[in-house]
Amino acid sequence: MDYTRQSSVFDQAILRNSRVVLVGDSMVSDYALLYMAGLGIGNITLVQQNHRQRHLFKKPLERLISEINPEIRLNTAANAGSIGPADVVADFTNNEASKQAACEYAGKARLFVSASSDDISASIYAGYSGEKGHACLETAAMRRYNGKEQGSFSSGLIAAIALDEIRKALLGLEGDEAVSGVLNYNLFAKGRFFRKMSIADSVRAEKAVSFPRLKSGRVLVVGAGGIGTYAALNLACLRIPFDVYDGDDIDATNLNRQVLYYDAIGRNKAAVLKQRLESLLGANMRAFGRFFDENEAKTAGKKYSAVLSCVDNWGARELLSRYAVANNIVLIDAGVGPFTARLDIYNHNICLECRRGNVEQASTQPQACNTMQESNIVMCNAFAGAMMAAELGASLTGLESSGRQMLYFSKKQLTEKVSYLPAERQCACNIIRGCKCHKQGGAIERL
Repeated sequence: MDYTRQSSVFDQAILRNSRVVLVGDSMVSDYALLYMAGLGIGNITLVQQNHRQRHLFKKPLERLISEINPEIRLNTAANAGSIGPADVVADFTNNEASKQAACEYAGKARLFVSASSDDISASIYAGYSGEKGHACLETAAMRRYNGKEQGSFSSGLIAAIALDEIRKALLGLEGDEAVSGVLNYNLFAKGRFFRKMSIADSVRAEKAVSFPRLKSGRVLVVGAGGIGTYAALNLACLRIPFDVYDGDDIDATNLNRQVLYYDAIGRNKAAVLKQRLESLLGANMRAFGRFFDENEAKTAGKKYSAVLSCVDNWGARELLSRYAVANNIVLIDAGVGPFTARLDIYNHNICLECRRGNVEQASTQPQACNTMQESNIVMCNAFAGAMMAAELGASLTGLESSGRQMLYFSKKQLTEKVSYLPAERQCACNIIRGCKCHKQGGAIERL
């Protein structure tokens, strides 16, 4: 595994020598194992219990993990009691008794993490071993999931957050805030993430038992890099048909976060992603090994119901914004930094220039991941990709938007990791001076 993109901020030797115990052969565990393979945690023991759960892929992940990162030693065990000491113990089951037992076993570990999910929600507890009230907090946060089947995108979300907390405990970087507390997620909550759900959100969530089914129409995914691979993975899990465009080839420095490309250096990203997701998930997707340019936009016309922008430059973002406005469809754009992620949700009333200002000026700021001097790490990419799929479902089925911009901070403590900027009600620049997207006929003429 090439760790060029994260070794400038991470001590890979510490990660390589760390030992993590995962309790639960589950959807959350599957996602966590994928992320750990990219991060480079060297010693992982998976405690496989007889709790029937959905899995991310159709086959066990052990072999795939060894192919993604041969440096990882992945062992399995029937119960945690037969395992020696570990740096971190994580229980990712939906079983209260298992969590209580894992919490007790974790007494000598540096950190205990518990995460659970269902089809529309997820919760995480993290705390240092020996913390007062440790077991009580953990079980109270997870009790509602006991015996339920785990969800797909919700598991991907919570596993990414869990790995951020595990990384903090193992490395303790400057600026890392305390690993402690509870964070909950629910697709039907107005703010999505919360410490304690409001009464109004509780009423709304109780009426929803599953992820909303989308109307007909394919989704356009532009970019099959760090964010795009996880956006596509989550769309495939949700059985949403989509097309992927990317003209880039796979580079060795991509592999620490784009983990599904482990043996495909030099090949086109979109083509390999299609091959992987069809094989592992039976994805309903088409791949185009070229960039989505103005000619592609003209040809595409109105055949897409939404756009997921997983690109790394402002020019491509502007084009996708104009395309979305011209065709009156939702655009969700994401970007990541070393320890941050950003999600922007646009509808036909709001465009990139409305929110971001002059794109030509913005384009002078380095955005492409291949020009960034800082690290690019798997967890923020995975979080952004899962959130794109979730917010796509919310937008296309009429759920209230979580806000115009979602910001994720991996170094913050759990309750402060996610924040929002409020949604605009109309396009201010269209009223004041006219923008490229909303100027009468402008978007259609340019495309």
